[in-house]
Amino acid sequence: MRFGYATLGLVLFRVLWGFFGNRYARFQTFVKSPLTALKSFPDLIDDTADKHTGHSPHAGYAVLLLLYFAGAQAISGLFISDDILYAGPYNSVVSNDLAGTLAWYHHINFTLFQIMIAVHILAIVWYRLRKREGLTLPMLTGKKASGTAAERVNPLKAVVVIVLCVSAVAALIQLAPEPSFDDYY
Repeated sequence: MRFGYATLGLVLFRVLWGFFGNRYARFQTFVKSPLTALKSFPDLIDDTADKHTGHSPHAGYAVLLLLYFAGAQAISGLFISDDILYAGPYNSVVSNDLAGTLAWYHHINFTLFQIMIAVHILAIVWYRLRKREGLTLPMLTGKKASGTAAERVNPLKAVVVIVLCVSAVAALIQLAPEPSFDDYY
C-alpha cells in the first residue's frame, strides 16, 4: 500500500511538474504531434547522437505512457481488495463487481507496465551501445554530454509542488471512508 501511495505522489508530482516545472520538464516542450513522433522513429536506427536537448519526439510519448501505467496502477489499487488481508481505502465505495474489474485491470496493467519498463531500459541500453549516448546521467543531472544544461531548478517551486503532492495523497488517504462491518462479510 505504501508503495502505491508513494507512486501516486510521484506521478502527481511529475504531472504538475510537467506544467509548472522548468522548460525541458514541461510537456509542451517535449510532447510533439503524433506525426512528428512517427517521423522521428528512423532516428532511432542511425548511430548518430540525438540532436534533441530534451526528450526526442517519440520519447515524449514514452514518458506519457510510463506516467499512465504508473498512475493507473496506483489509482486502481485504491479500489481493490484481495479478500484476505488488504483492501484499498476506497474499496468500500465501489461494488464487488467493479472492484473485481478494477483488480483484473490492476493485474493486467502491472504486466503492461513491466513491459514498458523493460522497453524503457532497452532504449537506454540501445542509446548507449548504438548511438554512444548515455541517457542515465543526463536524467539525473539535467546536463547532456554536449554541455547543454537544463535551467536551474527553482527550489522553492519544487518544494511547493512536493508539499502539494504529499498533502493531496495524505488527504486522499485520511478522507477515505471507514469500511463498514458489512464490508467484511
